[in-house]
Amino acid sequence: MIFLKKLINNKYQESFLTETQILKLFKKKNQIFKENNIKFSRKNIKYTKKHFIIDEYLWFLINKKKLHTNDKNLIFALYQKFSVNLKLKKNYNFKLVKINNKGASICSYIYLGQLILILKKINLYQKLNFLLKVNDLCVYKYPRLNQVEIYFLKKNIFEEFKLLKKCF
Repeated sequence: MIFLKKLINNKYQESFLTETQILKLFKKKNQIFKENNIKFSRKNIKYTKKHFIIDEYLWFLINKKKLHTNDKNLIFALYQKFSVNLKLKKNYNFKLVKINNKGASICSYIYLGQLILILKKINLYQKLNFLLKVNDLCVYKYPRLNQVEIYFLKKNIFEEFKLLKKCF
């Protein structure tokens, strides 16, 4: 998967994949999707801080039963930050100014991929583009994922396949 590392490092600029590379990537995603199922149960979590650690906050949003408009606006702002930079930082304040330069962990991208599907501000193609990039990043770092992250990665891959079918 060396070509995947090059794509991510170049931020998908001037990138071209051959048919064999696309098939390898598709087979890898399909293999991850078909692996044994993992169950997930929601937990009640409270989160109140002046600044937030993105992994914990996105986990908090996933466990929330209903998202408010402020939450959706924050998810949209994080989507925009990822779309521009293809990276997120670990700590932000609530105005989304980074507190340090440490990069976010892979689970934050997976959780954001799940939360992005809820937004109505983003059209089908933007969601697909976002999920393609996030899933590529996660497939590249797949061996380091824990069971919950693999569960949400499978859901993201399933949604990616669904969106691809809608496009064609």
